[in-house]
Amino acid sequence: MTQVDATGIAEAEAIFAEWFAKGSAPGLAWGIVADGKLVHASGLGELHVGARDLPAADSSFRIASMTKSFVAAMILLLRDEGRLRLDDRVDQHVPELQGLPLPTADSPAPTLRDLMSMRSGYPEDDPWADRLEAMPTTEYLQLMSTPKTHARVPGVAFDYSNIGFTLLGQVISNVCADAYQDVIRERLLEPLGLTDTTWSGGGVEPARLAAGYHRIDDAWVEQPIQEPGAFSALGGLHSTVADLAVWVQGFVDAFPPRDAPDDHPLLRASRREMQQIVTAIPLQLEAAQQGALAVRSDGYCLGLLSMEDLRIGRTVGHSGGYPGFGSHMRWHPATGIGLIALANGRYARPSAALLPALEALVCRAPQRTRVQPLPAVLELKHLIDAALAAGELTPLLPHLADNIDLDEALDRRAAAFGELPARHGTLTPGDVTALTPTQATWWLEGERGRVGVEIMLTPEAPPRLQKLAIESVHPANEELESAVAGVLEALRRGTDLTPLVVPIRRASWVACDGDRTGAVLLEGALIDVRVVLDLDADPVATLEPEERFPSPW
Repeated sequence: MTQVDATGIAEAEAIFAEWFAKGSAPGLAWGIVADGKLVHASGLGELHVGARDLPAADSSFRIASMTKSFVAAMILLLRDEGRLRLDDRVDQHVPELQGLPLPTADSPAPTLRDLMSMRSGYPEDDPWADRLEAMPTTEYLQLMSTPKTHARVPGVAFDYSNIGFTLLGQVISNVCADAYQDVIRERLLEPLGLTDTTWSGGGVEPARLAAGYHRIDDAWVEQPIQEPGAFSALGGLHSTVADLAVWVQGFVDAFPPRDAPDDHPLLRASRREMQQIVTAIPLQLEAAQQGALAVRSDGYCLGLLSMEDLRIGRTVGHSGGYPGFGSHMRWHPATGIGLIALANGRYARPSAALLPALEALVCRAPQRTRVQPLPAVLELKHLIDAALAAGELTPLLPHLADNIDLDEALDRRAAAFGELPARHGTLTPGDVTALTPTQATWWLEGERGRVGVEIMLTPEAPPRLQKLAIESVHPANEELESAVAGVLEALRRGTDLTPLVVPIRRASWVACDGDRTGAVLLEGALIDVRVVLDLDADPVATLEPEERFPSPW
């Protein structure tokens, strides 16, 4: 099934055009990755001011810190070959660091993992480091051999450190006895066919090579481009939308885990590992629909950044900023859709357009990766459905773990099963929802009310049931239905939760005694809310945000 359609592309075009009209850069190239390839590319403005060279999929831009994903991938490739470990101290591979003072007497020495996940303890250093790219290796090693200022001790908190990634570049050089630029080119870029991804623009046709600009007094002033050097590992690569589409697809293709062959130079498991959060970033506040505030949860992985919000869930990628350039790549693993944007304005932030454009595309696309239940879950579901329909627990006894009887006596469970046919009539099973591969829920609709089931499997092989929870939901009476209607009307009129819940996608009873108490699950626009009812309480209804399912990752 095609992941993007003409309507989604048109909306993305409009979002990028609006951003470009604000004048953050003289040129912009961007593209959509879906269905395993670059499916759409577009350009606005100029690669060279006054020359009318329209940016395109093969236009070469400095991608700045997006380079870090290539450096991290190379470190993992060397780890997979057994040539280093992520928990090695950095000074094991860069001897110039040995003996240097650490921030405190109880401070651990930074590891490769600390550098890759931005928890090295070194302070944020963008303005300073961006101007040092061309530093020769001898001068760089002399700098590394001197004491450093630390923001924190290693391993405890996020600080965006460029110098940490320059050290990773030096680690690659030392382990391979070759310049890290050459190693990355030979081991990653060439096997993937990324012939337009280079450490210098010198070999790129001038008509395809974007010049970088800074706006000074309402005029675009071209910025000098540094030559490759020891600091290039922080952000020295040039690339194109077309090449980066291949790079992004490699990360999208890492999910779901499977037995199929893998021809990427970096193992599929390691590409998944690169996308897992290592260092949490404090919660970010952002504006949600209709002006409501929402939170976003970010974290730095290994050379990549993970973002999760209430609208579309988790995305992964990286930005880049440089004197003369700004870039961003991001993908949504659940749909397989990615976006790339490259601009030639100083520290331009095309992410301001890329993120809403990605949201517009994702919201129209089918989910590609959902949590899939193990086959044993589905096998047990059929047995449980039959046992509930018959009102008989006995057929399930061989499949129950020992704790089941201890958690609730089997005679009580058997009595509850026995009451279901008379209470609900014929039960029709629904589809299973997997919370994790070994935990699932589903509903059986009855002639009168419904029955909910939640199970959890043991870690044994074959697995047994360690949890079997049954919820008998009686039909609601008129008074309970009226209470729910009052809550829905209040939400429509406007409450603190309204922007997060309305429009409501579905409302369903998930608990009810048929008389005085019950609960209705509202599946809302951004969050799900449980309406808990007790007609003998004051107030009779309370709203509780529903716990979100774990990510399919």
